[in-house]
Formats: sequence, structure tokens, C-alpha cells
Amino acid sequence: MPDEGIGQRHLELLRAIDEVARRDPAGVSTMYQAAQKIGLNPVGKQADRQECVRLARDLEEAAYVDVYAITYQGLRASYSATEEGRRRLQES
Repeated sequence: MPDEGIGQRHLELLRAIDEVARRDPAGVSTMYQAAQKIGLNPVGKQADRQECVRLARDLEEAAYVDVYAITYQGLRASYSATEEGRRRLQES
């Protein structure tokens, strides 16, 4: 899928997911860890949680992240950047 609709905020989250996942032994980042890196509090603020879920969904639809184990609110989901996602980060 083309990256129509992928904006700067999406790329900030993608970069945060990639950075956290690269340091994680399992190679994944939780939404909470990535969100904190871009100044969002998905646990304490509903608006931040909604933004995180929306951004992550868009990144998944663009094939920039793989999603592992998502909760009903998307909070404790684990993500990793795909090769295509990493290429997109290098281009930006």
C-alpha cells in the first residue's frame, strides 16, 4: 500500500518503534515505550491513546510495522518496523 496519509507524526512513531525494538532482546517495542519517546501518554490520557492507536494502525496498513499481540485498546501491543518501514525512515 502506498504511504498516502503517512505524515511526520507517523514517522516519529515509526522511528521510536524502531529504536526501542533494536534495543530489545525480542526485537519488539510496546506501544507504551514508543509513545513515551514521542511525548505521548497512552495510559494516562485518552486522547494520546487514541492518537497512538490511529498512528499504529496507519503504519500497519502501509506495511511499515509488524504487529504482535494487540489488546482491545491497543495499549500493550508489540511492534517492530519492517524492512520497508526502515527504508522509509532512511528516505525521510
